[in-house]
Amino acid sequence: MMSQRVRHHRRRNGLVDGVFVVVLMVGGLCGLIGLRVALLAFSDVAGGWADLLLFGVIGLAATAVWWWRQRIRRRAAQAIEQWERTAGWEPVLLGQRWPWVDMVRWAETVTVLRAYRKPGLIVGLVEFAENGLGAAVDRHAGRAAFAIVTLARPAPTGAVRVYREVAARRRGEDEFRRRFRVIGGELSPALQRAHVDGEVPAWTCTGDQMFVFVPLDGPLWPWHLERAAAKARRVVELSAVEVGEDG
Repeated sequence: MMSQRVRHHRRRNGLVDGVFVVVLMVGGLCGLIGLRVALLAFSDVAGGWADLLLFGVIGLAATAVWWWRQRIRRRAAQAIEQWERTAGWEPVLLGQRWPWVDMVRWAETVTVLRAYRKPGLIVGLVEFAENGLGAAVDRHAGRAAFAIVTLARPAPTGAVRVYREVAARRRGEDEFRRRFRVIGGELSPALQRAHVDGEVPAWTCTGDQMFVFVPLDGPLWPWHLERAAAKARRVVELSAVEVGEDG
């Protein structure tokens, strides 16, 4: 059974912080340009102090951006700590064999940083480098939330992979096949549509486990883990595969 999302850590927190950083950087850049223009206009008066003042403002702006990013990371870490205490997930030992080990060319390119368990479901955070996750994600390196669903019985091996470089669409071309590659049997129209709409990510089914990776563009928040779990369960639902009795 999926847990309810913790109210104190809704998705908009990370989104608002990210937008604020962008606005801060753009605003700072515009301010620096305006300052530079003003200093050039008064360079005869300011002399050598003009450049020193400009460098000082640049340093102050960089410090402000760094401080805000650190603040976001601290807030995310605090949110994860509270989520660990209240959301009902149990920590998982990181030294176990993970279901994607056979798809990783070099084991050291994918590292599990944290993981949590509920009956039939594991979520966590991985760090990957050197294209460690292949076409299961849309990038060569970074971090990703993951979710593993335990099935009631072994299912046919299959997967969906993404094309990182998508060609321009031709008239009549199937949008799903233009953007995704299927390994194994055919997918239902509903599952294909879910991929096209961004409802579900690339996934892999092997034995009695199905797992997904959801890349992150910032620090890990609780809603990243809950969202990865929801997306994995949605893939299972649209695949008409039965989840284990405790899942």
